[in-house]
Amino acid sequence: MITRSFRFRLRGAEEQNFVFSQNIMSSSQKEEEKESKQEIRVASIDVMKPIPSLMMSCSDSKCDFHVTPFQRRPLSEEDVLIKMKYCGVCHSDLHHAANHNHKFNETKYPCVPGHELAGIVIAVGKKVSKVKIGDAVGVGCMVDACLECDNCKKGEEQWCSKKNVGTYGASDRHGRAATSPVGGHTLGGYSQYHVCHERFVIVVPKGFPLQYVGPIMCAGITMYVGEGSKFRYRLLLSFSYTLPLSLSIPRQVRSFNPPFKCEQR
Repeated sequence: MITRSFRFRLRGAEEQNFVFSQNIMSSSQKEEEKESKQEIRVASIDVMKPIPSLMMSCSDSKCDFHVTPFQRRPLSEEDVLIKMKYCGVCHSDLHHAANHNHKFNETKYPCVPGHELAGIVIAVGKKVSKVKIGDAVGVGCMVDACLECDNCKKGEEQWCSKKNVGTYGASDRHGRAATSPVGGHTLGGYSQYHVCHERFVIVVPKGFPLQYVGPIMCAGITMYVGEGSKFRYRLLLSFSYTLPLSLSIPRQVRSFNPPFKCEQR
């Protein structure tokens, strides 16, 4: 069993250490498979219209997260609709929510972090060829890039010469990361559904436990660095734990009120 400790400010309690285990929050695989099949069978979402969803968001740097209704954009021909099951919580999510990085990246609110997404595909655009309904997939810290520069053509969108689009807190630079309503900033994986262009959806191998996928989505971009780069990231994986999202809506609303805040110091 792998456990990771975090220090949070508890609501109505003194500050203390909490130990989260990656497996205490996951339902059995049989239940998860049953849920996935039911979701696919009863999915009656009109993907041509804005898609109703729930998000866990904060409205300022106090990081008081609450469940809020919102909408994902309608599916384009190359988009994938993902029913979120898990989302890893990276330390960078908490720094961003608390606006600790304001000197170079001011946080836009409402803030919905999450760049370690794991879920099940429940709808696809008519031109999608990479994934199909029922596939287990993940999404990392990018949801778009120009796809035209040399770096993008080499599959290194993280070095896009025209800048990539982050999974949360970013503007739709290149036309494949639109929000609903149009003109907002991207909202991350702390949500019920996620819509993403297929280029940035990663297929999870069959049999791989979905609850362990999230942190790999982060490590896939931060632990891999192109040859000759001045940057070396090696530690982010050890700062993640997995938030379970495989819940029905009523249960999800209750569970999305976590007993912690991240505070600016």
